[in-house]
Amino acid sequence: MNHEHLPASQEQLLARMVVIIGTLRTEVLLWVVSLALVLAALVVLIAGPQAFSWQGWLALSSLIAAAMQFYYAARVRFDAYVFSQWLHQWQISGQANPEATMAAFDTAVCRQSLPVRALHDRWQGALRLLYCQGICLAVQTALLMSSILAGYFM
Repeated sequence: MNHEHLPASQEQLLARMVVIIGTLRTEVLLWVVSLALVLAALVVLIAGPQAFSWQGWLALSSLIAAAMQFYYAARVRFDAYVFSQWLHQWQISGQANPEATMAAFDTAVCRQSLPVRALHDRWQGALRLLYCQGICLAVQTALLMSSILAGYFM
């Protein structure tokens, strides 16, 4: 297993977990903003002049981006939950053992035949999911704003 990215001490490992969990929990804010944009897109679709106009297609496209954002939000929320459970387990036991925890988790989710991923790799993967969620929210916002502007200029 690759140990080069693990913090040097148990305290640093636990502190890093707290930071990662806190960062991942920002997905809730992104999710709420996306939900508000979904409602706005529905208003545009209902109040818009034609369903098959540019405005309608852009609003509908923003809903597709929202669906993708909701998918990433669910994945990020799951990772935040898993990391918080690991942190809780390590705090109760008084000793963090990432290798054993990762191996047990992989066995529980039926990944026995694959190599155990290091904790750092899991952090990076979770942060990539959060990044993808943010990109989907940005695309959703751009499409909805384009839809609204298309209603004014067409």
